Amino acid sequence: VATVANLMNQNAMTGVAYMKTAGYDTTNRIMRKCAWYLHTDPLIKLPLIQRDVVPAEYDISDTEVRMTSPARVEETQVFLTPEVRRGDFLDFAFSIEQDSMAPINWQVRLQQMEILMIKMFPAVAAAAQIAAQMGTPFSFQRAIVRIAKMMNIEWIDEIFQSPELVAMMAMIARQGPQASDSVASLAATQQNKGAVTAKTSPSPQRQQRETAQAGAASSQRELPVREL
Repeated sequence: VATVANLMNQNAMTGVAYMKTAGYDTTNRIMRKCAWYLHTDPLIKLPLIQRDVVPAEYDISDTEVRMTSPARVEETQVFLTPEVRRGDFLDFAFSIEQDSMAPINWQVRLQQMEILMIKMFPAVAAAAQIAAQMGTPFSFQRAIVRIAKMMNIEWIDEIFQSPELVAMMAMIARQGPQASDSVASLAATQQNKGAVTAKTSPSPQRQQRETAQAGAASSQRELPVREL
């Protein structure tokens, strides 16, 4: 009975995956037509946000280097008019990221954020240190953003564009190297496969079972009755 149930579940998942792919393709075609209309109509002015990165300003003296203004991102409202548009519509590519249209509950999003912060951040930081020792250029920000996009974490751009984070990183850089025998050092983090005080994240199979149980519990919940 269990084998039959597993086979039926696999067949159902295959059908759902096929329907999901068909939904992505259909949505992609619709969005491409909408983009063509917005790009070619001469009467449409597209409001856009232009983000300019303003570098930090430093006051350099004989004794110290003091940051007077941290790096920040300035947002400017601009309008894309037909006069400033460049290129043909066929030069642009439109695609939809996988799993970006799938509904995800808050528990799964919390687990994804936990994996990103506890496991991915220390792993990418270790890779950045190794690359720096080898003299190989490595972008920590781009690596984290790429991993977060794969996990459907859209707010990752807000972290790296935060002036507070830039100011904190500049302050840490001015303080110089810290003690290597601290409790929460990178070696301890790597040994524990994540943060020192972190708990192990559940496996994908366990997450699937918990999601199914949560759905069954919500469906069996008593509905409120209102007298007319």
